[in-house]
Amino acid sequence: MNRFTAEFLGTFFLTTFALIGNPLGLAVGLTALIWSLGPISGAHFNPAITFALRIRGKVTTGEMLGYIGTQFVAVSSAAFMTAMLVGHNPERAEAAGAGVPDAWLSALTAEILGTLFLAFVILVVATSRRAAGNTYAAPAIGAALFGALSAFGATSGFFNPAITWASGLHDLVSSLRADTDVAQAFFAELIRFGKFLPWACCLIVVQFIGAVCANGFFWLIYPEDRAG
Repeated sequence: MNRFTAEFLGTFFLTTFALIGNPLGLAVGLTALIWSLGPISGAHFNPAITFALRIRGKVTTGEMLGYIGTQFVAVSSAAFMTAMLVGHNPERAEAAGAGVPDAWLSALTAEILGTLFLAFVILVVATSRRAAGNTYAAPAIGAALFGALSAFGATSGFFNPAITWASGLHDLVSSLRADTDVAQAFFAELIRFGKFLPWACCLIVVQFIGAVCANGFFWLIYPEDRAG
């Protein structure tokens, strides 16, 4: 039970940093969360990473489902909290709810590459035999996230299925703090959220594809770990 509580706390704060912070703060915050909670839960904080670790054989199917369920509960809680904290931003919500963007291919490619890079670094520093017992896993993962956000953030910068979901939920819940007619704002955001969901599903699919690809590259580069 302790590991799922730790996973909830870490995913909650990571999502908070992602929704209302900046890339540097997110990367530094992730580093601190890994250092403090990694020994308890493994510090996945990301369903795509949990899936990558399942392929790697580091968690069972039951554990994977428990982790992913905990992560989605945590990001939903963070979305509600941040929405109440920062209030309603119609311009942000309108952009998020526009449906499939014109640069959809670039966005999907960015999500695959960013998730692949992040998952690959985690597989290496946290599970490979050559990196066993290292003390640099946390800053390496934080640096990987910052690098991915710096390279791909202008196109699409989630790299995490749970935070992808939380982004749309945040905008929907924030309508409850609208400065004008709350009911009108809520229904407008509900329509935008409905438009966002199909696109979010596409992003989530390619994020899991990125996790699969990360395992492929890991096995090619670290053949001694294939048996794991």
